[in-house]
Amino acid sequence: YLGAMLLGFLFLVKRLQPRVDSFFQKGKVYVENVLNNFSEELVHLRSLEEVIGRITHTITQILHVDKIAIFLYSDKLKRLVIVNKPGDFLKTVAHLDPEEPFLASITENDHILNRKFIEIDPRYSPVRSQAKEYFQKHDVAICVPLVLNENLIGLINLGDRKSRKPLSALDYQFLNRL
Repeated sequence: YLGAMLLGFLFLVKRLQPRVDSFFQKGKVYVENVLNNFSEELVHLRSLEEVIGRITHTITQILHVDKIAIFLYSDKLKRLVIVNKPGDFLKTVAHLDPEEPFLASITENDHILNRKFIEIDPRYSPVRSQAKEYFQKHDVAICVPLVLNENLIGLINLGDRKSRKPLSALDYQFLNRL
């Protein structure tokens, strides 16, 4: 009798465990699917405007932020130029000098920066006041640097989440992979 119960229990565990794991990993699986779709679609996009639109859509789909501002480096202007909505492509609403100390430190550290951690992150102590000013001026909650070969080629600035929840480790992984 005990052996039959044990076998029945093992059978249930083997059948239910994948479903339980799937339930608790649902968010991760969803993010993986969105990133895979993003990667597949990216190859078929024909213009920078389409890429910006796809990035904006993908971030909104996962993080539900109230604002996204993307800055890209302009060789012509030697500045980072804000790229608004796809219809307003390359509006030069703001210019940022990548040699400015705060932006240089973003390039050097090359990691996602959260406005809430500016005060305590020792890497930004020399430029803390500039960092706080940047986050306030541009209404940024999260700043994602786009660094290639140790050069800052762009920034993705995110506003607060609509839910006001902080980013999770999975959200940071998503932004890093994006």
